[in-house]
Amino acid sequence: MPVTIKESATTRNARHLQANHKTPGDSEIKPKPKKMLRIKELTVRVGLSRSAIYSKLDPGSAAFDPTFPKQIKLGSRAVAWMEEEVDAWLCQQAGQRH
Repeated sequence: MPVTIKESATTRNARHLQANHKTPGDSEIKPKPKKMLRIKELTVRVGLSRSAIYSKLDPGSAAFDPTFPKQIKLGSRAVAWMEEEVDAWLCQQAGQRH
């Protein structure tokens, strides 16, 4: 004969409320949070070195690329790039193949 553990009323009520209680935004589709890429992730994603990335961002450089995603300042010494913008840039580069 199986042994059952008696559930307390408090646990049963909490589980019922959790299953049946919906907050005002529950039925809406929640947007995916934006992912930020730090320089190490960016170098892996685009296949360029750190210096090549910064050359693409520097208007005075021969390698300057105005379409390359701009970094976002996160703090006094931290920057990141929007993953969506990086992916879009990579798709654009792939589309320019001959």
